[in-house]
Amino acid sequence: MASFLIKTASLAGLASVGGGIAAGSSSWFNPKEKPVEKPKDQKTEEVTSESQIDTPTSDSIPTQPVCIIYEAQDPKGNSGNRTFSKLLGKYGNRDEFFAKFGQDSGKPVSESSKTEINNACENKANKKNINGKVYLWWGKVGDKNTWIYALDLHNHDWDSDPKVEKEFSSTIPTIRA
Repeated sequence: MASFLIKTASLAGLASVGGGIAAGSSSWFNPKEKPVEKPKDQKTEEVTSESQIDTPTSDSIPTQPVCIIYEAQDPKGNSGNRTFSKLLGKYGNRDEFFAKFGQDSGKPVSESSKTEINNACENKANKKNINGKVYLWWGKVGDKNTWIYALDLHNHDWDSDPKVEKEFSSTIPTIRA
């Protein structure tokens, strides 16, 4: 009889352990209670959806690519095989260049030149820049002077070339009339 009681107690113990494991695993995978939320710090403020709409984010502000404009002396050589020997001016961006050479300057930038420069800065419409640098010179096209951009002169970084003379400081952009 004693062995009968030991066997019965053992089976009952195993059944309760098995049932406990089954019950525990079912509550683990299918929780019926919501997780406890961490209380909010009283010092923080909630941001409403309206204030999120009114506040611009860095993703919503368009940026222009960096585009340094260099004024060069007339290139030497033949088309397709030309080189610059001297850079006369350096402008931190196209807006600085456009402001310097506005309609009141002796070398105004025409609308077609502005379009060409913008396209070169953005590498589009068969225009390109070299590491964010665009090289131009003031010269004659037909019967009038204008700013000239040439694709064949944008296969080389003239500013980094030690053979090219520079009439400006490399660290501080200068504006030349």
